[in-house]
Amino acid sequence: MKVLTDVTSDALTRFKNGLAVSTAPDWSEKNPEMVEEWVKWRIANPIEPAPYQSQMAIGLGLMPEAAAFENKLECLNVPTLILFGVHDKVVPPENASLLAGKISGSKVLIFPDAGHFFPIEIAEAASRAIVEFAK
Repeated sequence: MKVLTDVTSDALTRFKNGLAVSTAPDWSEKNPEMVEEWVKWRIANPIEPAPYQSQMAIGLGLMPEAAAFENKLECLNVPTLILFGVHDKVVPPENASLLAGKISGSKVLIFPDAGHFFPIEIAEAASRAIVEFAK
């Protein structure tokens, strides 16, 4: 949270710091072209404060027991694939077992070489897992 909420540096530094903490160790260093493309995209598509603040407010609003969604997960009766990256520091992968314990018949897949942004970090493996599950 410290890295993700730090506003003391310029936007580019904050973004790169966020990538470093949100991806697998050394992913940013090993994928400079992808980081550069991501930076270009983010510059062209900046995150507006209001939607980001809304996202944070929703997350904080779910913290009280009465509002928590996890008590409603047992109502799900559909095949569910739970995906995480083992290096996810934003939403730790330990949450996968908590979700799986609440969603009957769910399948957990934790990617060993990825973090929070696994769909970008390991796009082919993530896509393949989703396609196979959907079959």
